[in-house]
Formats: sequence, structure tokens, C-alpha cells
Amino acid sequence: MSERLALLKPLIADAMTHAMAIQQCEQRAADSVQQVLERALTVTDMPTDKHQLKAWLLRAVHNAAIDVIRRQRKEQGLGGEDYEQQAPTMIEPEHQFETWQTQQMVRMALQKLPIEQREIIVLREINGCSYADITQIMQLEQGTVMSRLHRARLALKQVLETLQRGEK
Repeated sequence: MSERLALLKPLIADAMTHAMAIQQCEQRAADSVQQVLERALTVTDMPTDKHQLKAWLLRAVHNAAIDVIRRQRKEQGLGGEDYEQQAPTMIEPEHQFETWQTQQMVRMALQKLPIEQREIIVLREINGCSYADITQIMQLEQGTVMSRLHRARLALKQVLETLQRGEK
């Protein structure tokens, strides 16, 4: 069990980022990741190769996060909570503020995207997943991943431009 935990530990941050991209609620994302990690410690077919393990774990997080959203929609409708923003940790105040502003703008723009677009951007650009990993995680063909990622980037660019102009 400690060997499994050692394999999973470096991937927890990516799993949390992925869950946050889908759920936009820190508590729900943490719950989903914890649920997946608990399951990962007991399953018999967990990959041991680091590359395969990351794709496997992020796919499990994807499924758990989507399940929570489906349950929430059935119970409460389409509402959702905004997740808490973390303060940046850079030393220089001016640079720290500029970085924080940029991060806030990107977060706001990501929140405005549909889940599918937000998820694929987070997987590729934040978690650093390869196209092959994304095809496994989202269960899509590579060409579909590439076209969806392209459309998601265009949508993100459009939302960012709108936010920079001060529109909502």
C-alpha cells in the first residue's frame, strides 16, 4: 500500500487541478480526488508505469467529478459554487500583483467556458497531458482531441479578449 501511495502522491496536484476544472468547487474537487485515491489504493489493476498511471488516475478523477455534477444537477439544478482563489506567492509586490491579475483573468475566462472546453484546456495546458493521455482520459479519438482543443483555445482567447475590454 505504501508503494501505491508513493506512486500516487506526485500526481495528486494534477488530479486536484483536473477536478477543479470540472467542478469549480474546491471542496467537491477534493472530495472527488480523495474518493479516487481511496479506490486506487484498493484496486488490483492499477497501472505501475508512471505515464499510464497519470492517465488512469486523471480518467478516474474525470469520471468521479462528472458523477458528482450529474448528481448535483439532478438534486439542485444547474447552480454551482465558485471555488476559492489562492493568493500568489511571488516576492516582488508589483510582479506578484500582475501575476495574480493574469491568473484571475484566466480563471474567470476558464469558468465561462463549457465544461468540455475547460477540461481539455486544463488537461493539456495546466496538467501537461499529451494528446495520447487526453484521448485515454476523455475517451476520444486523437483527431477529436486536437479539434476540440483548438476550438477551446479559440473560445478561451475570445473570452479573455472580452474580459480585457471590460465586458461581461
